[in-house]
Amino acid sequence: MPTVISQERPFSRFLHIQRIRCQPGDLYEVIFLDHQDRIVVPLTEWYYQRQAYGSRGTRETYLTCLLPYLSFLIEQECPWNAPPERLRPALIAFYRDRLGCQLHPRKDQECVDIALTRETPVCASTLRVMRAALRDFYCVLKDAGMYAFANPLSSETLIALKREQMQTLANRGAPDHAGIRGETREQSRRRPTAFLHHSEAQGWKPELRKELADVREGMHRVLDALIDSQTLPLREKAVLELLRNTGASKRPRLVELLHEARAERDEAKRQLKAERSENKQRTQAARADLEQRYHKLLQEHMTCGITIAKLEAQVAEYLAFLERFRSALQREEHS
Repeated sequence: MPTVISQERPFSRFLHIQRIRCQPGDLYEVIFLDHQDRIVVPLTEWYYQRQAYGSRGTRETYLTCLLPYLSFLIEQECPWNAPPERLRPALIAFYRDRLGCQLHPRKDQECVDIALTRETPVCASTLRVMRAALRDFYCVLKDAGMYAFANPLSSETLIALKREQMQTLANRGAPDHAGIRGETREQSRRRPTAFLHHSEAQGWKPELRKELADVREGMHRVLDALIDSQTLPLREKAVLELLRNTGASKRPRLVELLHEARAERDEAKRQLKAERSENKQRTQAARADLEQRYHKLLQEHMTCGITIAKLEAQVAEYLAFLERFRSALQREEHS
């Protein structure tokens, strides 16, 4: 018997989706039902596909953000897989009506600025996580072949502008240390491409308090203690060693390298999953072909068996006729 999992969320009164845990050994670990006990296919499939990417905690965090959004779509009878030009008004209505945000569309670009209000039930960081969850939802389902359009959380105009800017900088051939590139690679990477933009978002800035001698000394003592620890993994020790030897000014680059490594890891996992899916499909196709051929041979065998049985019955009947005929001849001879 499946188990219903109750959830207490900030917007629980808006949720129209319940989560049901399946039995061990089932294909899907969890399925989601709406208020009419119909399976919410996109959320169920996303939860199943997302187990191959990242940690379980990330998946659960993103699920918390997706439940109110998909509940809102169900309430508005808006299909989740609609084109971006239909989904974006629903996104704006969700942020305005459910999250109590102020939205300011930009006239010159395909982008909407989001600002928190007193009615917003979550903090700014949670809103950013929610935007990341929505983008991940459509990325995963697009990779799975279930969403046929461009990601509605990404602005095609901003993506084209960023691509053109990167190409322009690359064509100039100006290195970072020459001071003529126009912007750093960190600024290029942070150039926004999202349809929903948080206006208060700013780049990383160093904290002046950390530049004091006593603070730096204390930080180095903590780093030394962590590096000498026997329980800390080697990867974390390597990052701490870089921080200790290069200083806090290199932190953005380290964070960027970590993000790039995680992106490469996730991409490798996606490719591996795609290859496994292709192999599974080929195996299933070969198995289906073998089963079809087996059923065909079985049908022919059954037909041959029926034919042989009919012939044996005819032979038996013929032999019985000959026996009766022989007996009749013998009686006539004796009489």
